[in-house]
Amino acid sequence: MGFNGFIVGDWNGHGQVPGCINTDCPQSLNAGLDMYMAPDSWKGLYEVL
Repeated sequence: MGFNGFIVGDWNGHGQVPGCINTDCPQSLNAGLDMYMAPDSWKGLYEVL
């Protein structure tokens, strides 16, 4: 696509991806998400990723 910017997710939006939860979503990382907006579940997400 040629996009060289920085991708920021929506507030726990990664948890809405099919097969994901707020504390586990490697699909979004593999898709190119650079920064998660995980307000209260960041520790669990950090440990998994």
